[in-house]
Amino acid sequence: VNHEIRKEVWPYLLGHYQFGSTAEEREELDKSCRQNYETTMSEWLAVEAIVRQRDKEMMAANLAKLSSESTSGGDVPPQTPTTGGQDLSNDVFVSLNSDDEDDEDDDEDEDDDHNEGLIVDD
Repeated sequence: VNHEIRKEVWPYLLGHYQFGSTAEEREELDKSCRQNYETTMSEWLAVEAIVRQRDKEMMAANLAKLSSESTSGGDVPPQTPTTGGQDLSNDVFVSLNSDDEDDEDDDEDEDDDHNEGLIVDD
C-alpha cells in the first residue's frame, strides 16, 4: 500500500468501513464508534475509582488492625499484610446495580480465607 494513502485505506482493510460506503455513512460510523469508546472509558474510569477507594479502605483497616495488635502488648508478633490476592474483591464487577454500601458491609464481615475468589449472588 502506497504510504500516502495508508491512512485512508486501513479502515477498509480492517473492516471498519464497508467498500462503497458514502462519506456520510463513514462519518456517522466514526461518530458512533467515538461515542462508544468514550462511554466505555468513562465506565472503566468509574470502576477504577471504586476499586482504588476500596483498596484505600482495606489498607486503612489493615493498618488499624496492625496498630491495635502492636499496642495490645500481647506476646504474638503483629502479622504483616500479604499481597497474595487474599484481599482482592471482585464484587464490583458482578453487577452495576448492586448497592455499594451493602457490599462494603458484607466484605468487612466475610472471612477472607474461606471466601477467596467466590462471588455470591444475593
